Amino acid sequence: MNFTNNQRSGAIKFFLLSIHLFIFYFAGSFPRSEGTSVQPTIPAASTSVQEEFAGYQAGPLETVSNGIWKRTLGNSSAQVSASQLQIPDRYSSANSVNVSGQNVGYDYQPISTSPFQIQPGVPFYMASYFNVDELDAGQVIRVIFRIDDNTSGDQWVRLHATKDNGQLFARLSLGSATANHGSTSISAGQTFQFVVKGVWDGVGKVSYSYTIAPDLSEIQTVWSTATTVHSVTGTPGIGRIVLGSSSAGNQGRLTAVRLSETYEDIVIPSTLVNDPPSIDDQRLHIVE
Repeated sequence: MNFTNNQRSGAIKFFLLSIHLFIFYFAGSFPRSEGTSVQPTIPAASTSVQEEFAGYQAGPLETVSNGIWKRTLGNSSAQVSASQLQIPDRYSSANSVNVSGQNVGYDYQPISTSPFQIQPGVPFYMASYFNVDELDAGQVIRVIFRIDDNTSGDQWVRLHATKDNGQLFARLSLGSATANHGSTSISAGQTFQFVVKGVWDGVGKVSYSYTIAPDLSEIQTVWSTATTVHSVTGTPGIGRIVLGSSSAGNQGRLTAVRLSETYEDIVIPSTLVNDPPSIDDQRLHIVE
């Protein structure tokens, strides 16, 4: 076949264009070495903690959790057993930790090796369910979160069930173990979820608010503002979680220790939206 000059020129342009497209397409399909080495994968910081105690058998917490919780306070005879506590969310059948008759503390080990990093301007939530029958005066059943930063010394977010002047309280302590930075009265045998919300301003202050009656919608939740803040340097994080009881005279249980930037990870409905419906919930339609 004979080509005219225009046909030959067009064929050459088409051929060159095809080569360019081929190179452009496949250039992004292969890794570029360019003398660079492959970077190792660095484990990310914890993004959430959801310890529901699900699947644990009854027995000492350190044993039944396979060391996820390590006893760091109390003598060898002090043991925490898993037992059921009904809570109004998806994990209603999960076990709880019975700290009755104990002066004991347990550390949550995973967060010590993978701390939770706090983001500037992004709320983060800490929570646990409590059920208290009796407490010695001034003593507590507790779940506490340690705020870490670039300054030596510990700052804590303490979720306490305590007793003062004969009355039981849910109390937020952001300083010493006896400090009161917000409290709400509770009743013996009442199951409640203690939720604390923190916000780091990105500069040097973490402020807090709390509730023991969270709504499924955060917008509908009524928050009480803590009466103090934490001053921090650098980027703060959470590097320790502890649960326990401060007195052998305390009688109570707790469950569902949670930490997340996502409110829906903390306050969980009894049935998730994307759960498949049961047969009884389904409506059958005849298509004509």
